Amino acid sequence: MGKYTGISRYICSLLDEFERMGIRFGLPLRHTDNGYLPKTTFFPRTSGETPQAPISARLLHAIGRRTSKKDAFDKHLMRETARKAFRRGNYNLIHPTHTNELSLLDYAGNTPMVITIHDMIHEILPEAFPANDPTAARKKLFADRAGRIIAISEKTKQDIIDILHISPDKIDVVHHGNSLTLPDQPELIPCDRPDRYLLFVGHRTAYKNFDRMLAGLAPILRNDRTLHLLCIGGTPWTQQEQERIRTLDIALQIHQQYADDTRLALLYHHALAFIFPSYYEGFGLPILEAFACGAPVLCARASCFPEIGGDASLYFDPHDENSIGETVLSTIRDQDKRQEMISQGTDRLSLFTWEKAARNTLDSYRLALQQASHTA
Repeated sequence: MGKYTGISRYICSLLDEFERMGIRFGLPLRHTDNGYLPKTTFFPRTSGETPQAPISARLLHAIGRRTSKKDAFDKHLMRETARKAFRRGNYNLIHPTHTNELSLLDYAGNTPMVITIHDMIHEILPEAFPANDPTAARKKLFADRAGRIIAISEKTKQDIIDILHISPDKIDVVHHGNSLTLPDQPELIPCDRPDRYLLFVGHRTAYKNFDRMLAGLAPILRNDRTLHLLCIGGTPWTQQEQERIRTLDIALQIHQQYADDTRLALLYHHALAFIFPSYYEGFGLPILEAFACGAPVLCARASCFPEIGGDASLYFDPHDENSIGETVLSTIRDQDKRQEMISQGTDRLSLFTWEKAARNTLDSYRLALQQASHTA
């Protein structure tokens, strides 16, 4: 789990709602790099940088985290903490919110299990990942073991059915909510940014379609030197990206930066448009963030985007750089259209809340417990 990722935010937002609803849960954590966790209403802050939590609950949320060799000891500590929590057995159900830690399957035994599958990207676009990536195989093991599967969009549910051959009756769709809020009087808050810019948020790996988006935007940027592309998150530019940007003659108009939630909300708010060109996503949380902060949304007509964005977004062909450029250009030239899209986005946002997500998740838990009692 990355420090500030969509999955990290999902876990914390869901558990925050459980806390408000009086649902008891535990976290088998010794160490986590989830940057959202210390900001939640339920998690105790400690004097150091490593947050810890007691394990005493009827519902056990198992949070896996990716590690490298340098933090293998932290991974060992986490496994031991989880093993001890399972041994106590004072819970009714386990919900691994990620499927990267196979030891959870051994620890869980016959305890009812609900899992969340966030996307099927490794199965649909295997070329975007190393040949020996174990994610798809591990996901299949968890899917077979779980009593219920939560898919975060109807598109993800259909992908699970098609690829893993799981019965649709076993899968519950639970949409995300939005956690990003715009500060009061945003126009009065200083925010270091270009005057006119388009916004891209997230990593720039192959399936994010960043390079084709650049090709679609480059002529627009060259014809309007006051327009910029602001890229938030991801890694610093690679040498290959730097060379590509120089070749396109847009080096002075494209910027890679990082932002906390407050600045990110302001950057959404002031953007001429937010662009989401991915070939595939499990949900597309930035769409809701843009709606919440008042940014027009332009995204690929692909994957789950029409399901989430509805009529409040404009869509382009992610395989066609001309389609990308034409959609962007028509939007930034039409202020009335942008205001209409912002209003539509605000209305559509009301369909997606973490309270609704939490209640639907609890429904999945109840079904899993009922199924387990019938087979006991």
